[in-house]
Amino acid sequence: RPRDQGGTVHSTVILRVGADFTHLHDMEIQAKFTLAGEQEYDKLARHLHTGWRAEIKQENHFFDGANGELTENDAVFRLRILVDKAEATIKDKAILDEGSTLRWAEKAVLAREHAAEAINNPNSLLAQKGELFESLQSKYNVTGLKYVGGF
Repeated sequence: RPRDQGGTVHSTVILRVGADFTHLHDMEIQAKFTLAGEQEYDKLARHLHTGWRAEIKQENHFFDGANGELTENDAVFRLRILVDKAEATIKDKAILDEGSTLRWAEKAVLAREHAAEAINNPNSLLAQKGELFESLQSKYNVTGLKYVGGF
């Protein structure tokens, strides 16, 4: 839990609720809370079920169109590499309404080997099958990809 110069603890907790409503599309809702101290953190922790603090090992890599097509549309293309799989996600421009943010996203699962290859050869992602990869070309007019960084 990071502390500021005055010693106050600041934590950000992300709660995710996922559901498969149609067997075709998943919906994920994220709620982010910034807690200003250990008491608030501990109180929230008590109200959540045991085991809620799962550590997930992952790498995140970001791409843009070769000519900045995604950036121009305020869209984000992320490749997340997990232990057993990889996920590609395109997030559309965020819509801010009365303090809440809505950001539509498309997600596709791909083999870790394809994800690892994409870091060195981003255009290999355009050869993948599926709606997400097709929308890169049809919705955003992406004809080439470039790697922009990761962590």
